Amino acid sequence: MNYFGLDSEDARTISKILVPLSDLPLMKLSLIGNDIRSIGVRRISGGLLDNQTLVHLNLSLNPISDKGIEHISSALPFWFDILINNLE
Repeated sequence: MNYFGLDSEDARTISKILVPLSDLPLMKLSLIGNDIRSIGVRRISGGLLDNQTLVHLNLSLNPISDKGIEHISSALPFWFDILINNLE
């Protein structure tokens, strides 16, 4: 889902599908180059709390602030591979 123009409202939908997918082997989710901001990261973080299979999340090239980093880091176990680049 790279460069799809997804925004923070789309992140709400992504967070909802992460919970049902927790029983499936979804191991990677790449959301590179979208318009997901801190509120979107907060929404995705909520879905990740119940997901036990995702081990790689790529949010590179999204305008995520320090607050967004706090949201995602509080939701993910230390062993997750998180790539967040080009922060505003």
